[in-house]
Order: sequence, then structure tokens, then C-alpha cells
Amino acid sequence: MRFLPVCVCAALFALPAKADKFWLSDPAAQQNSVGSPEIIEGVLLAENDEGYHLRVVGGELLLPKKSVFKVEKDGLSLDAITKAERDGAERLASQNRDRELAQQAAAKGREIRVLEASARRDARAVEASGPARADGSGFDPVVGVNRGPVQADLMTDAQLAYEMTRDRRYLRVLRQLRRLR
Repeated sequence: MRFLPVCVCAALFALPAKADKFWLSDPAAQQNSVGSPEIIEGVLLAENDEGYHLRVVGGELLLPKKSVFKVEKDGLSLDAITKAERDGAERLASQNRDRELAQQAAAKGREIRVLEASARRDARAVEASGPARADGSGFDPVVGVNRGPVQADLMTDAQLAYEMTRDRRYLRVLRQLRRLR
């Protein structure tokens, strides 16, 4: 039986939770300064000898009594704080989506730049002497020899001619072609 009156009294004291402004410095000194005032707005949930237990937008906080200069009553309630948190949650969610999209776009840009840089690294050197022939043969000015299928064909022909005739002139031609490689 004694439990019911205690619950009713606790509910009566909990209902009129009104917001307060907790000044951390003198308000008169703040009027002359350029910066924002040192003030915390929230609903006072509990007060003890050590400090104030506040509910602010975004969570709860314990404020020591030594740091508070002045307390003013305000019309803000717990319902208004929860509504502001819900509205802020939607806004923060949309900002988070925008941030994630921007990060994904930046990552794609980095990947593209990396692919372009690696493609440039894989490029092949172009022959220094005039236009290349369609068959790939030609003179290599760096090494100073003729390259290509024409020389390989000549070596194969000289080898076959020597094997068929056993003429030593074909061996001499084959050595000369090998030196040109």
C-alpha cells in the first residue's frame, strides 16, 4: 500500500521537468565579447551536492556545480529535446549518405587515376628508325643489326641448303647471318 503514494509523488515531481540555461561564465561579461556565450541548454534531470545531471540534445551530461555561474529557467521540455533529436537524426542520416557517396566517388576517381598511371607504364617503346615495315623486319639502330623474319628465313634457307648439298659456302653465309643477329 505504501508503494502507490510513492509512485504518484515521483510521477508528479517528474512531470514538470523544464529546461534550464546553465551559464558557465558571467552573462554580462559575455555581452561585450565577440565569441559565442558559454551556455548549456538542457533539461535538469537530477541535482545533488556534486553537480547537475542534464539531458541535452544528443545525450546526457553531468555538470559540476563549481563550473556553473548562473541557472535560468526556460520553456524547453524533454519532448522538445527528443523531437529535436529525431529531426536531427534525419538530417544527419541524409548528410551521412551524401558523405558516403562523395567518398565512393573519390575512391572511383583514385582507382581511375591508378589505372591510367599503370597503363602509361605498360606502354611499349617505338622503334627509333623510320617507319616500321608491315612484316616486322628492319634495321635496329640501337644494336646495329637487321632484325625480323627476313633474316630468320635466310638463316633457315642457308641451313637447309647446306644439309642438302654439303657446300661449305652455305656455312659461311650462315655464320655471317648469325653475326648480324
